Amino acid sequence: MTHLVHGFKTKKDFIKAVKTQPDQVELIDPSIFAPRSGSVKELLETKPEEMLFVTNERRSWFANIKLSQSGIKVG
Repeated sequence: MTHLVHGFKTKKDFIKAVKTQPDQVELIDPSIFAPRSGSVKELLETKPEEMLFVTNERRSWFANIKLSQSGIKVG
């Protein structure tokens, strides 16, 4: 499921926030079946093998986040 994020006008701003303060970036899962919402850090620690897919409220940009041995990767 694709998570929603609010408050970031550009993907560049989002990437910077995720890399510097992953515990402050809140992701919202709009699913009605077993939603997983929370901070980037919390969601990656819960299931480190899982990749997170993210978009903004207007769906003008998309990103994926994963945890690697060298840290958080955002693409």
